[in-house]
Amino acid sequence: IVKVNPAFESMLGLNELEVINLQIGHLRSHRHDELQFQSIIDVVKRDGRWRGELWLTRKNGSDVLVNMEINRLEGQGLDETLRVWVFSDITDRKRAEEELRFRANFDSLTGLPNRSMLLQPLQTP
Repeated sequence: IVKVNPAFESMLGLNELEVINLQIGHLRSHRHDELQFQSIIDVVKRDGRWRGELWLTRKNGSDVLVNMEINRLEGQGLDETLRVWVFSDITDRKRAEEELRFRANFDSLTGLPNRSMLLQPLQTP
């Protein structure tokens, strides 16, 4: 990491001095193993970019789900290959989607599948 913006600092609770010269892998959540994270890096090396969702860990230890885009920058007077990581916190949006999915398919009082959930297997050919 060579530079971060204030949104990064606010989202993860880490200031620039704490993360300069760290590998981004230090921020990955325990929800992803090293192999999974390395596969993302391999895609960036091969294709020059990657886009997807990834869990990161905040300074306080909590996890945050981010929508991430990684782009590789080469040439143009650069002495080394740089990667630009752009991400935004989508944790609350995902929680809301999961809650809506649950409410659509399960009884809120008992937690049991509701009629629409029970009819789904009958409707598929």
